[in-house]
Amino acid sequence: MKCQTLFVVAYFLEAWGFPREYVMETLREAHTSGMAKGNIEVGFQCIVLCDIFAQNSGYPLGPIDKSGTELIQQLHLYNVDSVLAQLTASRLSLLCLLGKEKVD
Repeated sequence: MKCQTLFVVAYFLEAWGFPREYVMETLREAHTSGMAKGNIEVGFQCIVLCDIFAQNSGYPLGPIDKSGTELIQQLHLYNVDSVLAQLTASRLSLLCLLGKEKVD
């Protein structure tokens, strides 16, 4: 329950008024808690949202691309297709901005 509570607090409350580093730290803590307790889908959802939040809040795109690539590999390993679909969709704009994909 801790990871779901932290997810809701970070994404729906803190994201509107707290510094971005604080929000991302809460999402990372939620990921760690979810993975430790076996709530793998929500744990991965938290770290994917951390990646998406970093992209949307102006962090450098190179490190976000690298962490996203690593997340894709982990999601394939754990067969968490619902979260993989969310990450893949969010990465399209990132890859276009980096020049790795063309805008259709």
